[in-house]
Amino acid sequence: MAPYAKDEQELLEVLASLTEQGWQSDARFVQGILHRKSPRQGTALIIQSLRQQGVPSELVEEARDQLRQTEMIRATQVWEKRFAREGIPTDRQAYARQARFLAARGFSSDVINRLLRQSDLD
Repeated sequence: MAPYAKDEQELLEVLASLTEQGWQSDARFVQGILHRKSPRQGTALIIQSLRQQGVPSELVEEARDQLRQTEMIRATQVWEKRFAREGIPTDRQAYARQARFLAARGFSSDVINRLLRQSDLD
């Protein structure tokens, strides 16, 4: 919106007005990001994205708490989509490959280790 405002004060007034009228909400923005990204990404990547977007820290912390509650379930779903045919890794090379895949998607090492060491994902 900055290119359309004559100065920064006008931009701030418009944003305040939109927030007051319920057209702009940081909390709604966060929930939209979580809805779009959580099926494919881990907590670390989503939190990084929220910080880059300039989301207030209290909303980032709430999102982190919410994501941590479901991280194992989400990691399992991502793993199953990619590695269900291969199954749980039986050697170091397969373990490393699967762990790198999950880490690149932002899942914590604790969740990755618990997931890849399971004998049954059900």
